[in-house]
This record gives sequence, C-alpha cells and structure tokens, in this order.
Amino acid sequence: MSSLSILDLSYCKSIESLPTTIVDLKQLTELRLYECENLKELPQTIKSISSLSILHLCYCKSIESLPTTIGDLKHLIELRLGGCENLMELPQTIGSISLLSILDLFYCKSIESLPTTIGDLKHLTELRLEGCENPKELPQFIGNISSLSILD
Repeated sequence: MSSLSILDLSYCKSIESLPTTIVDLKQLTELRLYECENLKELPQTIKSISSLSILHLCYCKSIESLPTTIGDLKHLIELRLGGCENLMELPQTIGSISLLSILDLFYCKSIESLPTTIGDLKHLTELRLEGCENPKELPQFIGNISSLSILD
C-alpha cells in the first residue's frame, strides 16, 4: 500500500481523525475527504506526506483549524476547504506553500480574516471566497498576487 497515490475517504461521516500511519503513504499525491462531517483535525504529521499535491476537505464541518505544518506541504497545488463552516482561521504558514494555485474557501462562514501571507502565494490563480460572511472586505495584499485570475 506504500505506492498508493490517491486516497478517497469521502462521505465517511464517522471519521474523527486520520490514523497516524497515513504518513507512511509516501507516494500519496491526492487526499479527498469530502463530507467527513466529524473529522475534527488533520494531524501535525501531515507534513510528512511530502508528495501531496491535492487536498480536498470540503464540507468537513467539524474542522476549526488547520495544522501549522500545512505550510510544509511544498508540492500542494490545490487546497479545497469549501463548506468547512466552522473553520475559524488559516495558519500564517499557508504562505509557505509556494506552488499553491487553488485555494477554495467558499462558505467558510467562520473565517474572521485571511492571513497576510496569502499575498506571498505567487502561483495562486484561483481564490474562492463566496459565502464567507466575516471578512467584510478584501485585504490589500490580494493585489500582490499577480497570477490571480479567478476571485470569486
């Protein structure tokens, strides 16, 4: 199983956490966890899955924050968090994910503000904020992202 490249645990409503052995999946490039409503957190050790390029957590309604180690996922290009309505903040380390091109935060109703380090994401082409109720205005650093082509 160490050669597994895609792991789809979507709709597993009873999952509260990922097993610590997930870090043994060294070839994992895609992790899909759509509607894992009871998933409370990602482990700090997620940084050990260095090949991860796509992370989908849409509608994981129990997640309130992401681990700071998410910034260590240097190959991550797509991070989808849409519908994570209890997600309160993104870690400042998100700006360290230099290859990130898609950041989807639609209907993340509890996010108070966006970290300023998002302005460091030079490859970001898509930022989805539709339905985010709390950030009342776009931060000024959005103008620093010259590659941004979709702002929704």
